[in-house]
Amino acid sequence: VGGDFYDYVWLDKKKTMLGIALADVSGKAMKAAMTAVMTSGMLYSETQKSHSPREILARINRPLYLRSDKRVFTAMSFGVLDIRQRRLVYSSAGQTVPVLVRKGKTSYLKTKGVRLPLGVKEYLKYTEVQIRLKRDDVVVFYTDGISEARNASDEQYGSERLEQLLKKVNDSSAKEVRERIFEDVRNFAGTT
Repeated sequence: VGGDFYDYVWLDKKKTMLGIALADVSGKAMKAAMTAVMTSGMLYSETQKSHSPREILARINRPLYLRSDKRVFTAMSFGVLDIRQRRLVYSSAGQTVPVLVRKGKTSYLKTKGVRLPLGVKEYLKYTEVQIRLKRDDVVVFYTDGISEARNASDEQYGSERLEQLLKKVNDSSAKEVRERIFEDVRNFAGTT
């Protein structure tokens, strides 16, 4: 058991607003897993009240701060994809920043302001970034498990390798993009 999780949730009955969550709870084993379960439950509750990623993260933060061990925190990102308008609204609480691939070029969906993980301080206000997606755009959400993968020489895979790989995926399906990333990281890490 551990504290990493991802989830998708439809935010409306017509299934036009897709919530995308990615989280990494500090620590290991049962303590991290219990915090992950609690965070996931809070996420579902908050998505019934708001579709704003920054508001959802802020509302989850306070109860996590009050109920969690002070050495445990949750890095989390939450995005809302409006299928009809091709708009992605995204906010981050200390999680890795998603990569946008557009016409063979990469950029990061960085938010301004506070990016502290959930549960670090009692009151936090997060910001969000909004982007209109174009045909053939690819957005990759990932955790530090990708960028921090190490090889036998103790080198990290890093964000630059990921960017170079992603520059070549514009006409690939989501499944193909995922498989290409996993294959590249496995080849890099070898037996480590």
